[in-house]
Amino acid sequence: MMIKKAIAVLVVTLTLTSCSISTFYAQNEAAEYTPTKKEEIKLYSHNSPKEYIVVGSMAIDVNGSPKVAEAYLKKKASALGADAVIFCKLNKLNSFTSRTGISGVAVKFK
Repeated sequence: MMIKKAIAVLVVTLTLTSCSISTFYAQNEAAEYTPTKKEEIKLYSHNSPKEYIVVGSMAIDVNGSPKVAEAYLKKKASALGADAVIFCKLNKLNSFTSRTGISGVAVKFK
């Protein structure tokens, strides 16, 4: 009985710590943009100084450091065709797993 519980805990732990979770809510589902280079994505904790079109809201949760979360956010934003992510908010979760969440609004510059 104890071995079954230990295996169940191990399976749940591996499942929670090995995956990255992302979500995206499109501003306009009909709009499609050409993917951009992830190296060129700008991250802002505030509004952008340039005029933009909102692509949508996004949130990422990864196992790892803030740098890992930022890289994953840029990768996802570039695939959507965004030029930047504004109003970025970072959440570091310190439990038995080291998870980092990051969210923001993906935008395309005019």
